[in-house]
Amino acid sequence: MATTTNFGWTTPDDTDLVKDGAAAIRTLGSAIDTSLVDLKGGTTGQVLEKASNTDLDFTWATPAAGGGITLLSTTNLTTGTTVSINSISQSYKNLIIMLQNVSLASDAWFYVKFRNDTTDLTVSVSGLRNSTAASGNNTQNYLDVGNGADWESTNTNNCWTINIYDYASTSQNKGIQYFGSFVDSAAARNECNFAGSIDSNLAIDSFQLVTNGTNFANGTVKIYGVN
Repeated sequence: MATTTNFGWTTPDDTDLVKDGAAAIRTLGSAIDTSLVDLKGGTTGQVLEKASNTDLDFTWATPAAGGGITLLSTTNLTTGTTVSINSISQSYKNLIIMLQNVSLASDAWFYVKFRNDTTDLTVSVSGLRNSTAASGNNTQNYLDVGNGADWESTNTNNCWTINIYDYASTSQNKGIQYFGSFVDSAAARNECNFAGSIDSNLAIDSFQLVTNGTNFANGTVKIYGVN
């Protein structure tokens, strides 16, 4: 009995009788129907995956989310010496905090404290400011985004991005990286790039922006979750 080259479906021989044609067609159709049954089903958005190394063994599956960035919250900095951001979703792998157009009521500076409770989490960082080793390359209980420099209060051309890796983990320290640019009280542009860790196994579910005494005047805080 003849068969197809790739799938081995049964087909009539050249010498088979015409009267057996209907049966031959049913046999071939049944073989195709059985072989391709795994292609049935599925729902919108699902993809076809191999279920095993066996030929024609497939399954429909919902693709795992990956590489997406989701805006979780936006906070405007308008006044006050402390701004608290709470209840950060723990459903993502990494966290991005973007500080944009930040200015203060007078020449001063601010820092970031992780978690809004009585626990001061130690932050260890090192890096460069204007291509040289900068202040702030040490261990403190806060993240000094301005590296100890007073900023020019009327200038809003200040921005930072803070990346926290595996921020929801309760079993290990969190890698951290931040970089940005600000104008200091001498009207000089400062570029900084630091990396280090938050030395705690507590999940990061909140943080505070705290000035050294003056009020915030302007700025936006955006938080993104990353998968």
